[in-house]
Amino acid sequence: MKVVDVSVSVIRNPPPSFATRHFVLVRVTTDDGVVGWGEVAPAVLSPTIAAAVIADAADRAIVGHDPRQIEAMWARVGANPEPMTIAVVGALEIACWDIAGKAVDRPVHELLGGRAHTSLRAATVLYPSTGFREVRTNHEHAAARAANEVERGFSALIFDAANTTPSRTPTMPTQDDVVATTQMLASIRSAVGTDADIVVRMGGAYTASAAVRLAHELEAFDPLWLDHPCSDDRPDAMGTV
Repeated sequence: MKVVDVSVSVIRNPPPSFATRHFVLVRVTTDDGVVGWGEVAPAVLSPTIAAAVIADAADRAIVGHDPRQIEAMWARVGANPEPMTIAVVGALEIACWDIAGKAVDRPVHELLGGRAHTSLRAATVLYPSTGFREVRTNHEHAAARAANEVERGFSALIFDAANTTPSRTPTMPTQDDVVATTQMLASIRSAVGTDADIVVRMGGAYTASAAVRLAHELEAFDPLWLDHPCSDDRPDAMGTV
């Protein structure tokens, strides 16, 4: 079995573009007609550049090769690929695993050691809906959406802390930010009680001291965890939190 074609498609997610503005889908086809699909949602690279990186890596790493030899594919990508390359070439790996499972008519989890759980919890970000558009800034809207998502079966809810735009320079939230985030968590907790866990997403925007300060304010409302409080390139700060 060898790969004969790799195509990359960029699909625009129409407004309000929940989760991501674009999806990048990868279609890998083998000489015996098996097709595998992969996907990446590039958070930093533009989708056009992500697609170009995938196409370049595919030409070097899997076209003409057995897609089931996944470790060999990564070796051909390069010994020390950049983080962004790892993220987007992962779409090729997903497609290769898809092919590996289809080739033997088995689910991929059986090729990776077998199923570990019979069921999994489901979490969701609190997205806007009709009548409740301001879920990022209006605690009543967020609470209403939270209750609705619990009714739909989600057992964990994710919302964004105030003023968490990612930046190379970590920030300190203002007192208004702290109050707004605390009020948001309090309202969501009041709406769902103990029927769901709540995750506070911080986007890597804060300093360690800012994240710790906010954590103390939020503790009374029992968040499950603080998601990404500090930047990935500051592991010492993450360790402090």
